[in-house]
Amino acid sequence: MSAYDLGFGFAFVRGLVLTLMAGLSLFSFSCSASALNAPEQEVIVRTLTAEQIRELTEDKTWIIDFDNSAVVSTTYYKVGGERFTERDGLVERLQWFIDEQTDRRCVRSAFGSRCGYIVSFGSTLKICMQLNPLGDCSYTVARIISGDRYGLEQRASF
Repeated sequence: MSAYDLGFGFAFVRGLVLTLMAGLSLFSFSCSASALNAPEQEVIVRTLTAEQIRELTEDKTWIIDFDNSAVVSTTYYKVGGERFTERDGLVERLQWFIDEQTDRRCVRSAFGSRCGYIVSFGSTLKICMQLNPLGDCSYTVARIISGDRYGLEQRASF
């Protein structure tokens, strides 16, 4: 057997091993991708009651992440109905209330009122503007902190 034959044999075996490894890695990748896309775990969706909303809102600061956007807002909900929201360094003051009949938290402005349901998706809280069918849930609650930790009330322009 010549050195050329040994080199060809080595190259053939090396190519075969690389082909098998590439095939195995593609197979394992496709299995993990299908496992990620398979809805094997059920998520329980639950709408919070007016009382639960009150407990999570009064004298609390909510940090909200707007899904699919770089916007984050920080809002302090004062007991008695005032709300102070900071976006892009500006703090605005509005009125908030809970619609007891529909279990929604609402905001009143010069343009009228808008309300949203506080919905629990497993351990994640979201604000959804529509319930049946569930829709426009593009506001994710990143954190809820007791009190006005960021001094939003003092920074609000009146």
